[in-house]
Amino acid sequence: MVLRFRSIRSLAWGAGSVISVLLVTASCSSTAQRTIATTESTAPAAGAVETSVVAPPAAETTVAAPAAEPTVVVDGAASLAQAVSGLAAGYHFTTTVNVNGAETLVADGDRIADSTRLSLFSKGGSVAYVITPAGSWAFPEGGEWSALDSPPATADPIIALQAPLAVAVVSSDGTTTSMTVTVPAAALGIAAEGNADVQVTVSAGVLQSVSYSAALADGTTADVSAIIGPLVDTTPIVPPI
Repeated sequence: MVLRFRSIRSLAWGAGSVISVLLVTASCSSTAQRTIATTESTAPAAGAVETSVVAPPAAETTVAAPAAEPTVVVDGAASLAQAVSGLAAGYHFTTTVNVNGAETLVADGDRIADSTRLSLFSKGGSVAYVITPAGSWAFPEGGEWSALDSPPATADPIIALQAPLAVAVVSSDGTTTSMTVTVPAAALGIAAEGNADVQVTVSAGVLQSVSYSAALADGTTADVSAIIGPLVDTTPIVPPI
């Protein structure tokens, strides 16, 4: 697989949005195999008396169907709003991007207010970033901090979840709720018109995970998933230079 970034400025920062315009060329093939088992039988020895025993029919048993789990009615929109508002003080995120089933990018960092501090890992190495409303800075592996000439990215799935177009509860046990949230595709940093569905998990009122898929320029699909948790580095995020 060959992976390259078209431009660093096309990265969308935040909990689940480390999607860039990825150009991926990959090919794969698989071959199914079958295993055939054969059993040989041996003719009875000469003079042997053949007997046959007919076993009595097995007693029929009835297996009771498992009891249906109770359905818990949840207000998805209210649950989502509560979980997102709980991130106002900041949160930590670990985001993974898979293309054609292969891991291509991992972003790990903290979001505080309207600024982000993260490290981006790929097969080519790692780069640290600081993104604030005032600008963006990068620290490549073995290099030094330098300002980027692109404006700070504004796409962020957590921000997108603040104003969903639709919320549908998929399942809930009263504590953990899975839901599908529809948002504008552009709000996720996806270069496509229309809307996109985001899979969200909320547990005990806390946002746990976010995932979605995005079509790339070459026709492949990137699967993005993010795990949300408490801040790891609580120090203020400020320009590094």
